[in-house]
This record gives sequence, structure tokens and C-alpha cells, in this order.
Amino acid sequence: MKEFRIIVLLTKNDIKDFYLGSLTKYRLYYTTKIFWVLCFSIVAPVVYFSRVSIQHQDTLMNALYGVIAIFPVFISMVVYRCLKLANEVYASNIKLRHEVTYTFNADGIASSGYNFDSVYKWPEIHKMMSTKKLLLIYSSAANAMIIPASYLTEAQTGQIKQWQMSK
Repeated sequence: MKEFRIIVLLTKNDIKDFYLGSLTKYRLYYTTKIFWVLCFSIVAPVVYFSRVSIQHQDTLMNALYGVIAIFPVFISMVVYRCLKLANEVYASNIKLRHEVTYTFNADGIASSGYNFDSVYKWPEIHKMMSTKKLLLIYSSAANAMIIPASYLTEAQTGQIKQWQMSK
């Protein structure tokens, strides 16, 4: 395969999939760590002040059960905020709501869309990730080209990965 071109129109669900994917990979990990640090800061004083005597074990156990009960609510709030952010980004960024044409070849990727034209050589690609629903090609640590998997055949996806690995 020498070169191929696809025209992508992202939907709000594609942006949600992108945000939820990054949530599960990175944000959820750090959010969980922060949550447990906060929980420790709640439980540690209870342990210290109760001195874990037999008569205060109920207080300690109630504090631990309370922390465990809050965890699903905390995670739900993080997921809700992530979905809300995806909606806001999609609504505010006009480039996401217009078609983008991607041209792939052995030299790199050319993309063009509403008010932009970009060319990236394969060595300039920071990283590439694929999920069940998306192919993400990062031109930097913070910028990704989001391509829904439904726009690509397996042969095209394999060719893109081969070109990227041969950089």
C-alpha cells in the first residue's frame, strides 16, 4: 500500500471515548491515589486518638466503612466530570465538528481541515495508541489526532503501525 486517504468527521461520542480512555489510563490511577491519601488523612487521626483500644474499635471500623462507602461516589463524580468536559470541548472547538482529511504514506501523515493544514513525518510522531473504538496518533504529549476505528480497515491500521515503527 503506497498511500491512502480517509475523511473523518468526529462525533460527540468519539470525544467522550477519547476522554474516558484517557481517564481509565491516567486520571483514574492518579485520582485513586489522591483519594486514598485523603482517606488516610481521615482515618489516621481516628486511629491516633482512639489508640485502637477495644472500646474504640467500633469508631475505627465506622470510619473505615465510611471511607469505603465514599469511594464509588468519588469515582462517579470523576467520570461525570470527564464526560461533562468532553461535551464542553466538543461544543467549544469548531475544528472538532468539521471534517478532517488524513493522508497516510511511508513519509508521514498529512492532515487538513477547517482552517488548518499539517504535515507530520513519522519520526515527529510522539506515540500511537489504539483502543477498540479509536486510533490515537500523538503529534506531541498533549495533541492527538483522533481517528475512529470504523474509518479504517484492519489492513490500513496495520500499515499505519508498520510505517510508524519503521521511523
